[in-house]
Amino acid sequence: MIPFLKITTTGYIAAIVLIAAIFLCYMISKRLKDGGCVSIGFTFLLTISVISIFAGSVVGTITTSHTYFYGDVYEAKIISYRSYREKYRDSDDKYRYHNMNVPMYQFTDNKGTLLKIESDEHSSDVPVLGQTETISYNASTGSVVPKTFSTFGLILLGFLFSLVFGFLLTALIFYAFGSRMDTFKEIFAKSLLTALPLCSALFAAGLVYGLYGYYTGTVIMPLWALAFVYLCIAGLLLFLFTAYIKKGRTRS
Repeated sequence: MIPFLKITTTGYIAAIVLIAAIFLCYMISKRLKDGGCVSIGFTFLLTISVISIFAGSVVGTITTSHTYFYGDVYEAKIISYRSYREKYRDSDDKYRYHNMNVPMYQFTDNKGTLLKIESDEHSSDVPVLGQTETISYNASTGSVVPKTFSTFGLILLGFLFSLVFGFLLTALIFYAFGSRMDTFKEIFAKSLLTALPLCSALFAAGLVYGLYGYYTGTVIMPLWALAFVYLCIAGLLLFLFTAYIKKGRTRS
């Protein structure tokens, strides 16, 4: 907590996001020359959504990545868990609920201290009490994440969200200050062309890392997930082989 005004760090971040959204909304509405309530309201919702998702993705990805890759690795036992209900809207525009679970891990650190810490990762899967899992622990922040393939996938997803919404936020800022959008349209078109091979490369890297972690014992993966990884690798290799054959026929 920051002593000034007794506002937490999260509170300051939320205030900065709100002020930035209001400022960008004002600048965009000024450029659009539309002072209607509906237009201003829509612009504000757009800007605050983009800024919030970008900030949340960046902060979440950085903190989780730091713990996952640089934290101390331990074998921890699940001693308990808490559950809560999460509300969401389905494709039929109806609100539904599903239960989320947060496991409590118990392990002994490298100083010999017995620790009981709640996981930073929430899942709909019900934890198995007494089960031992490989976890990553950041002693400086007290953060704990399971050293699993799903956690690594969430980090990749957060990274992609950061890239996409970072681009959208940059476009909004440039538009708000009167810049021409032709450059961003061109960048967007080129991004679509490069996104497929880039995402494929990241996906392949994730698959290889998952296999490496599974066979070195640092990543827990059920058999169905392992089979899925092998199936995806086979699909990628088949796609690359087919593309190579077609390219060779085109040249000849």
